[in-house]
Amino acid sequence: MPPSVLAISLTSALCVASAAAAPATPYLLRTLHGDADGDRFGARIVRLADLDQDDVEDLLIGAPDALVDGERRGAVHVVSGRTGETIRRHEGDHEGDEFGAALVQSAIDLDGDGRVDYAVGAPGGGYVRVFSGKKGKLLDTYSSGVAGADRFGAALTFTLTPTGGPFGDFAI
Repeated sequence: MPPSVLAISLTSALCVASAAAAPATPYLLRTLHGDADGDRFGARIVRLADLDQDDVEDLLIGAPDALVDGERRGAVHVVSGRTGETIRRHEGDHEGDEFGAALVQSAIDLDGDGRVDYAVGAPGGGYVRVFSGKKGKLLDTYSSGVAGADRFGAALTFTLTPTGGPFGDFAI
């Protein structure tokens, strides 16, 4: 069977920077393929700032059932908005983690490297990971300690509060 397919159309909900204004009707911009059938590639998509500095916004695309070493751990692709190529890929730790089921871009540069950062939820594993926008380095992991029983990481939003820690607060 063919791998999962995600067709990206230029619409008001998903815009890729261009010199011309977006037309009133959507048009096919590019088709991206998941790694394997059933990986649910495109289950979640988040627009990212221009992480690869090619003057076009990039995408964070979840595939929560992606195979990693023969197990459905889940994966997330950081994809160039200009070329559609995967810039980097992050993977879940264990079978059933559903890594990539929830995604969010931070509102600020959390680690001070000059690029905004992003978080990935793994509700089946009960954790959330925060990654550097510049290098993709793991910045922090938050866990409920109850691997998946409470679905911790199923939904993410980023907020800053006056009492937040060094990376602000993630609402989960």
